[in-house]
Amino acid sequence: MKQIIKIFNNLIKKTIFKLENNTNNNLHISTFNKYIITMISILFAYIFYLLIPLFYDKNWVQNKITNKLSTEFNIDLIDSFDISYRILPKPHYLIKDSKTDLAEIKILNVFISQSNFFNKDNTRINQVVIKKANFSLSNDNFKTLYESSDDKFSEQKIKINNSNIFFKDNLNEVISIIKISNAFLFFDEKNLFNLFDLNGEVFNIPFKLKYQNTLDLQKQIEIKAPDLKLEFINKFFKKDEDLSSGINNISILSSSINTKYNIKDQIVIFQSDGSRVYNSKIDYNGQLAINPFDLNLKINLYNYKISNLFT
Repeated sequence: MKQIIKIFNNLIKKTIFKLENNTNNNLHISTFNKYIITMISILFAYIFYLLIPLFYDKNWVQNKITNKLSTEFNIDLIDSFDISYRILPKPHYLIKDSKTDLAEIKILNVFISQSNFFNKDNTRINQVVIKKANFSLSNDNFKTLYESSDDKFSEQKIKINNSNIFFKDNLNEVISIIKISNAFLFFDEKNLFNLFDLNGEVFNIPFKLKYQNTLDLQKQIEIKAPDLKLEFINKFFKKDEDLSSGINNISILSSSINTKYNIKDQIVIFQSDGSRVYNSKIDYNGQLAINPFDLNLKINLYNYKISNLFT
């Protein structure tokens, strides 16, 4: 790109000086006009450079972008879709009406690096923006996504705007819908953790969700719903293959439920850590098994009146 600009600069200068020498001072071009002509030439050169991807073979582009989305962003597009190249607001490929195993995506913008359009094989994706998508998730999908979250995300951001998540039960019936205003996920190279951040709405209640996962299997999830005065924080630490521990904090209104827990052999052993309901102290501990379900729970309410629970 710098070489092209240099060539155009030299060409303009030679043309201008030649005109000045051949007109015997009858034609005079001011320094300001020289700069204007130079800038216009540079602009046209830059626009021409940005248009180079239009000349790439469309089948090659589709295969190249599809493969990069799969390997670098874990986005596996299926079925046919429409792909086109746009230069505004910055160079990107616009993919319409695409699908993955978990989503139907109306608009998928793949922003590419401008570093070297003359060598198409060096095409690099800088960012992916998903708009107007519908995600469908079941219990099995949750397990797969949870396991894959241990893998390193892409260092380039995936953004999601104006989309929906449909949660379905085992009968494929929709049980809840999350409206996504905006969300993004990427691997933070500086702090060495995966990050997923979401602003959305469920049951007409706005909320914020933040998920953070370091590569040494420390995980943290935060959910905040200001309208409900609700804040949920869970920190999880995997100590070895058989033992994990964590801290769970739930704050709602004037109450705070704080729990420490350990997970071993699929058994959760938990206990209260300074929990309070309004201004009254409560204490509890127990064990929880999921499959088959079994719960052993002991609660000490101290001076708290059980009748208050009904109000």
